[in-house]
Amino acid sequence: MSLLERLGSSKPKASIEPLDFDQWLGFFDFNGTGYPFPMVNQTYAGGTTQEILPTFTGLGNALLSRNGMVWACVTTRNMLFAEARFQFRRKGSVTSGDLYGTTALATLEEPWPGGTTQKLLALIDLYVQLSGNGYAFRDPQYQNTIRVLRPDWVTIVLGSREPRADFQVGDASTEVIGYSYRPGGDKSRETIILPDQMAHFKPNPDPIFPFRGASWIAPVVREIMSDSGMTDHKLRFVEN
Repeated sequence: MSLLERLGSSKPKASIEPLDFDQWLGFFDFNGTGYPFPMVNQTYAGGTTQEILPTFTGLGNALLSRNGMVWACVTTRNMLFAEARFQFRRKGSVTSGDLYGTTALATLEEPWPGGTTQKLLALIDLYVQLSGNGYAFRDPQYQNTIRVLRPDWVTIVLGSREPRADFQVGDASTEVIGYSYRPGGDKSRETIILPDQMAHFKPNPDPIFPFRGASWIAPVVREIMSDSGMTDHKLRFVEN
């Protein structure tokens, strides 16, 4: 008998006996941990990714309460922005040592009863991050009170210096003629605010509508949805 024949004859024969069901399920055990039969319990069976609307309420509800990474980014920026303070600078000065304050800044230092500059800036910056816009105006009934308006209840009213009704947003003569504020969308509670009475903070202008701002979060909504979807997937994997 040749060497090849001897080696071939020593090869063990495969078993043709079928596995019973318990033995077959044993293939789904790893390090003493059993995993369910995959055709019965799927990790993401019937799951869908939650859609995040790029609106003030959509971003606020879906991101700040469900995505820790976005919450950390928003909070870090918010805490830094809120550390600013209002001061006057002497004309021609370039050093911080020439900053000073007067009683003219009293309303900004206490914008409402019990309020502080830090609370004022923190609220405005939070609105700016979620909607791209921060609105604040001095209440005409209480001259020493600043009201920070919820951005999705504010409507920017445009007009034109030219006597025409078909003006466009991009026309050179188009300008802001006022703001309409309707709490909860209730027209009966509408307040009209003139441009010189409103402080409109929009650090990132909307390229399509330059009279309003754009949120930095809106462009990354798809990435956030993907991250949140993977988190849900891992949670369902552990549950199953």
